[in-house]
Amino acid sequence: MLAEEGTTSSPVRAGLASRCWSVPWSTSSGAEETSSKASSSTTNRTFRSIPVIKIPFASISYREISLSTALNDELDRIAYSYGHSLAGQSLSVKFGELIKVLHTASGQKVVVLIDEYDKPLIDYLDKDSLPCARQNRSVLKSFYSVLKNADPNLKLVFITILNCFIY
Repeated sequence: MLAEEGTTSSPVRAGLASRCWSVPWSTSSGAEETSSKASSSTTNRTFRSIPVIKIPFASISYREISLSTALNDELDRIAYSYGHSLAGQSLSVKFGELIKVLHTASGQKVVVLIDEYDKPLIDYLDKDSLPCARQNRSVLKSFYSVLKNADPNLKLVFITILNCFIY
């Protein structure tokens, strides 16, 4: 029935995305500490938190303000949550800076989670809004281009799609 209407969504994708968003992103440092008072079977592991950049397009306000402004605000919010501020002026410079700062500060490679990456395009596919969709495409192209050069600082990039179209 969904195929007849021209769109389909994947329950598998929805399951993967919700799991990915709820994973506690931490890793064992591999260092095991055994207290001299504790028995040899009691082991304490130390955990280091992995920095995560989560960008849920369904939750950012790109419809009220421009996509570029909304993403800039989101990057500033993420940086602030880790105790940093960003000096970059352009969106792509700021995104690259955030990835590098989080990697350097934590000593851990960064995880990037982007949910519904195409939502700023899909929301503007009606005939009257196509110029806005084209503008958003340009912004997203610049934004996502950062990921390729940031590879040495990245542990994982997980991107989910909003819709698939069947013709």
